[in-house]
Amino acid sequence: MDLTLEQFQNQPASARTLLDKLQRFLEQGAKLGVPIDPSLVDKLKHVSEHLATDKLKIALIGGFSEGKTSIAAAWMERLDKSSMRISQQESSNEVKVYEIGDEFVLIDTPGLFGFKEQYNADSHALEKYKDITRKYVSEAHLVLYVMNSTNPIKESHKADLNWLFRTLNLLPRTVFVLSRFDEVADVEDENSYQENLQIKRSNVCLLY
Repeated sequence: MDLTLEQFQNQPASARTLLDKLQRFLEQGAKLGVPIDPSLVDKLKHVSEHLATDKLKIALIGGFSEGKTSIAAAWMERLDKSSMRISQQESSNEVKVYEIGDEFVLIDTPGLFGFKEQYNADSHALEKYKDITRKYVSEAHLVLYVMNSTNPIKESHKADLNWLFRTLNLLPRTVFVLSRFDEVADVEDENSYQENLQIKRSNVCLLY
């Protein structure tokens, strides 16, 4: 990850070239019969188009206590959260911005649905949260939406999900992440893994 960030900062053109190669690699795989999610190709195109900025911005969205920050820390190979410097310019109970060096920004939103449950916000407070969320996710190059594998999408969450993925049109740049997948499937059993993964994919398709 450190090497990737260094290349992103010093050679953005090379990073775009790398993404283009990855995109072509996926397209070649599809021609050979390898199953490739078409949305993945679209997301790679989206990231490539926005690499001209100085910093790569990634927003984390998900339910309360879904493990958003832990997943992002592992992905960045920084399991020790103390290694992430918190920007004092933008830090609150609602949004935390982690400045990773001079080129990487991790935007950690609060538990999307836990916000209302935890604070029992009135309409004004909820609208304030939505305004802040809209500001940050609209600036993000990539969105990681983290879901609990046991119950990825609750009925009570659908209104907020429609707002995120339809009103704000986040789907083209969103990667869905299932946390704690080993709680619903035997990840060492290919049949169990594929069967449960298909079920979760079907649930996610309800967002469309």
